[in-house]
Amino acid sequence: MRYTMAGWMLVAMVGLGANGAGQGPTARAAHADPQGNIRGKLIGADGKPIGSAWVTAIPAEGEIPDDKPEQLTEEDGSFSLDVTPGRYLVVANFDWPATEAAPVLTTYYPSAEKEAEAKAVVVAANQKVTGIDIHVTRVLTPKYFNVVVMGADGGPAANADAYLTQTNQAGIAGTDGGVSFAKDGKVRLLGFAGLDYLLFAEVGHGAAKVCSPVMKLPHDLDPPPAITVTLSLKQPACGQQEDAARKAAYATQTR
Repeated sequence: MRYTMAGWMLVAMVGLGANGAGQGPTARAAHADPQGNIRGKLIGADGKPIGSAWVTAIPAEGEIPDDKPEQLTEEDGSFSLDVTPGRYLVVANFDWPATEAAPVLTTYYPSAEKEAEAKAVVVAANQKVTGIDIHVTRVLTPKYFNVVVMGADGGPAANADAYLTQTNQAGIAGTDGGVSFAKDGKVRLLGFAGLDYLLFAEVGHGAAKVCSPVMKLPHDLDPPPAITVTLSLKQPACGQQEDAARKAAYATQTR
């Protein structure tokens, strides 16, 4: 799945209730009549379980459907995904950002950060496959960027949105799924040490959208007290930047 810019904003996901096909309020089932199940745990680099991270099952080959099964891990790191029979790659934070609560990069079962190194899980009809534990290999350290968004008039840009896009790894890092509202032109964005990012900001919609040039934030950058970006570009340049940021974010995904 490739997100639109609107899709990068916080998405409210409501699971099915006890009488539905889901696994509770934090689950999303891919099929109304599932015939198989995948269960396991998400385990951090320190050996402790990780809760509140999204775990997804995607087809091992072919197109990835929009209604793929997805669930937030429980406090003990456990997850349960209903699927139809087939071969799947089970992956944590496939298209969701790392957060302080769940500092997890995209990680495929059993412990791969790239799809090509993942191990497929085969599920037969009416089969429950257990022990599919995903082992995270990196410990992520939060790294904050204080951003000041300036308008073309030289003053703080009210009502602007700032984006922090993680490059070469699926998932957009930052408050509320990658976008943060810059009140009075100021915002604090969450990233993690050791990762490269793209930073940009925008205000308005459609043809009226105005944005800042993309700024590269390399992994070895020691963040200054504040990073200033200026809204100086218009369409179609803003749309072209968004497309480039998506490509950077999904650089390691082959589909």
